[in-house]
Amino acid sequence: MKFKKLFIFSTLFMLILATQHGLAQKKPYEDPKYGPDSASRMECLKNLSLYREFVKQKNYIDAISSWYEVFNNCPRATKNVYIDGVKIFRYLIEKEGDPQKQSDHIDTLMRIYDQRIQYYKQEGYVLGRKGVDYLRYRKDKIEDIQIGYNILEKSINLRKNRSEEAVLVTFMTATEALFKGAAIEKEKVVENYAMLLEIIEANLQKNKEDKKALLARDNIDAVFERSGAATCDALVALFQPKFEATPEDIPLLEKITNLLDKTDCKNEDLFFYASEKLHNLKPTSKSAAMVAEMCKNREEYNKAIDYYKEAIILEEDAEEKAVYYLQLADIYRKLDQFSTARDYALKGIESDPSSGEAYILIGHLYAASKSCVVDDLTNAAIYWVAVDKYIQAKNVDPELTEEANKYITTYSKYFPNNETIFFFSLKVGDTYKVGCWINETTTVRIN
Repeated sequence: MKFKKLFIFSTLFMLILATQHGLAQKKPYEDPKYGPDSASRMECLKNLSLYREFVKQKNYIDAISSWYEVFNNCPRATKNVYIDGVKIFRYLIEKEGDPQKQSDHIDTLMRIYDQRIQYYKQEGYVLGRKGVDYLRYRKDKIEDIQIGYNILEKSINLRKNRSEEAVLVTFMTATEALFKGAAIEKEKVVENYAMLLEIIEANLQKNKEDKKALLARDNIDAVFERSGAATCDALVALFQPKFEATPEDIPLLEKITNLLDKTDCKNEDLFFYASEKLHNLKPTSKSAAMVAEMCKNREEYNKAIDYYKEAIILEEDAEEKAVYYLQLADIYRKLDQFSTARDYALKGIESDPSSGEAYILIGHLYAASKSCVVDDLTNAAIYWVAVDKYIQAKNVDPELTEEANKYITTYSKYFPNNETIFFFSLKVGDTYKVGCWINETTTVRIN
């Protein structure tokens, strides 16, 4: 083995000497990358080739001494000195059992990052890598977490949307730790989360299928949700003044609505007004429907109707249109305008024939039509037509079978007995026309 190493070393050294002759003719030895003279250059190239061969073999222990020579004496030889140095010292840190020696290795790792910045710039990128490694190996003390946090914060400020996903997730984790250690307030947690989410979303706009970005977003969301800082009060306190200052700032409005939606704060007035403003500035079918739903929940039914009608106009998908028609029908049901409610439910069925929910709603309208009742027979008749609709619902959408059967059982109890239908000169199976606004033909049945 010793002979093999010596042979490799000798061969590499001869190649270096041969290369040197050609280089010397093109460039003076006074190269700032390798030192002030030819001897320094020879020594640097020798150590560089030697340590790199060991690194290729993942023999990091034997690489250390020659790597140190290059790192200390020819720091601008190549960027690989720093890339390889990180590999070497991560290995040493993770294999070292002595806490003090391990700490020394971590210090060296940090110095590698600093020296790389000194000679090769890329400060934001390198600080991101440094911060992630710092918090990988020093995360037990709040003081250390603060140091790692500061490194990452500077990196993100420099790199912004170009920040690596690992940097963003680690920064959010450090934010959570500082908050739980009472080193920062919950408003800062919310502010950091909003910033990170903005970066992730900007990247996803370029590529919606970016798996790294999607995973980073999921992890950041999870950390924020478990942090204890994700309260509606904190979000409102942070964004209300910003909304009032720039109410037509579309990116801000998108950030507010996204965050309040994610944190289940949709009942906040800020969410409503920001959503309404965003829709007015950047209308879509979904934004119209979202504002309509909020108006409906606030019992502002006339506004809800207008927004749902707008959503229908803007929507191209037939099934989505059917959903909006159904929502309109439900609002008119709440306003006791049953005939209009049925009209919109039928439009929903026309848009999506498999809309069993629309038939369920019409059944409810019929069952509640007490104004159509004038005698025992008409009282029974509204339940006949209601049950007809529940049957249609489960026929077009089998997933509604259980729900529809529940209503069928409930309202079948109100069917008349034999005596009642005999009194009105009817028998089971006869056709019967229900009048009033319903105006439907049904079949006579008894309980």
